[in-house]
Amino acid sequence: MIYIKQHISTHYIIISILFFKYLNLNELISSFSLDRVNKSGAIFDVQKLNAFNNHYIKNYSFDELKNLISPFISKDWVVTPDILDLVKDKAFTLCDFKNLISFIFLNSITHSNKNIQILKSEISSNILKSFLINMQTTDSLKEISQLVQQDTNCAPKEFWSTIRIALSGESHGPALDMIIKIYGNDKVKSRIDDALKL
Repeated sequence: MIYIKQHISTHYIIISILFFKYLNLNELISSFSLDRVNKSGAIFDVQKLNAFNNHYIKNYSFDELKNLISPFISKDWVVTPDILDLVKDKAFTLCDFKNLISFIFLNSITHSNKNIQILKSEISSNILKSFLINMQTTDSLKEISQLVQQDTNCAPKEFWSTIRIALSGESHGPALDMIIKIYGNDKVKSRIDDALKL
């Protein structure tokens, strides 16, 4: 089955096929009855399966989830609880983690042509320069965003989009405050310096 190849446990497939609520294996066994089995064709709901699998991914302990994804990510990546918490809400299979966290471990980001044009614009350049200055005065991202908006007269959307693209290479994604916490100030500065050099 394709979902087994994508590293969704057969245990979760069985649960998702039989029930539309979350049960552990013992509850599943005790609730099952042949009286409720009929001859009509079964409906395999892919979206429901994804929802079930995401539920179990989110409820694994850090050590359990780290061990499960280890075959699918680089052995050189040092995965922390913060990193998994950053993306596990968006993971439907164990294979998803590689793409979801890969940007954290890149030495530099390869930006799309569209994002390069955004980062090279005058307003984005001003936002990035102001961010570098104001991050030296406070650790609060909310305060930094307010100071940058005052300095550059940019819209909130322009601030958040510019900083997100500079730090992750994507216009949408995980929480910026968590990305900054994981990176640390040195890596944040390096990412923004790279964006300013485009």
